[in-house]
Amino acid sequence: MSSTGRDGRATRWDSHRRERRRELLRAVRAAIAAFGEDVTMEQISQYSGTSKPVLYRYFGDRRGLRLAMGEWAMSTIRRRLQEAEAPDSSPRAVLYAMISAYAELAAAGPDVYRFCNPAVAATDEPPSGDEAPVGGFFADITGLLCERLGLTEPTEVLWGCGAIGFVRAATDQWLHAPADLPAFAGRVADWLAASAPAPAGRPTHAHATATSTRRTP
Repeated sequence: MSSTGRDGRATRWDSHRRERRRELLRAVRAAIAAFGEDVTMEQISQYSGTSKPVLYRYFGDRRGLRLAMGEWAMSTIRRRLQEAEAPDSSPRAVLYAMISAYAELAAAGPDVYRFCNPAVAATDEPPSGDEAPVGGFFADITGLLCERLGLTEPTEVLWGCGAIGFVRAATDQWLHAPADLPAFAGRVADWLAASAPAPAGRPTHAHATATSTRRTP
């Protein structure tokens, strides 16, 4: 057989494996939604109609499966946050759009969110001094937030890291009884916007609000 033929067969096999992996991950998400975040490989196997040897072949073990689910979650969150457009560039509008998108994803599948959370969080390395975390998922999201707010100074990026952590913790708590997502996102956006640093030449949200209030008859 020519090398071209072997390469073509290998390409088709790789494509088949990728598609099969996507199908398995969809089945895993359904099993987690049915059994909860503590779902076992046995339950996933029974629910999906897939033998455990097949699951192990694709993911290695439960930890490998969690990592694969974490990769899927990170890709989904990144895409949704990048698509979250604010009606204007004010801190409150930017924050509200991103918080709403994140909380909506979490509320759509709370158990799936919790199952993926350890794998997602494990991608971040601790920051050093005033520098942002290097290479982690939430460091990327911090970068997206800071870019949209025009924040570049180390102390501004530090605020961004804290804001992302605050949103994660608030969303985790809200998920115990998720209700009225717009109100939740609005409240968290208000809290964070009040403390958001402003790039040089632009007043802080709190200062702008106070000035506007003084000028209002």
